[in-house]
Amino acid sequence: MPLAPLAPSPPSPPSPSEEVLLALANLTEWKDVVMAATEGNLTVDDVGGAAQSFPVCDGPTPEQIETYKSVCWWLEGAAQIALGCAGFVANAVAIPILLSKEMSSIFNRLLTCMAVIDNVFIVCSVMEAVRKHIVNSLFQEYLFGYFLYQVRAG
Repeated sequence: MPLAPLAPSPPSPPSPSEEVLLALANLTEWKDVVMAATEGNLTVDDVGGAAQSFPVCDGPTPEQIETYKSVCWWLEGAAQIALGCAGFVANAVAIPILLSKEMSSIFNRLLTCMAVIDNVFIVCSVMEAVRKHIVNSLFQEYLFGYFLYQVRAG
């Protein structure tokens, strides 16, 4: 007597690690992976023989954001402007000294060129610090887009 074919058994539900792998395989962009990781601890077992864990990152707290903004203002704003002004004055004093008759040599002319280029860089850096942290006018936006960004990119 022939055996009757067995009814197909329903597919077993995927294990938690398979669910995570399937979810990660369906994500198309990095931001989706980050969002999935922030929703909870995603743990993938048996991937390459070792467990991988994606920790939860809730992002910075408002207090940490304020601290970051304060540190940025002091370092990128106040300190950069103060040091830039001091460097500009030092270069401006050095240029006439290096161009004097007593200091006439090729090396001193190279130092003069370096001081002039350094002053251009300092002016661009100070203007960028002013634009980002102190005053942001339409003139500075145009200046940044058409001149400062081009100088920095080169």
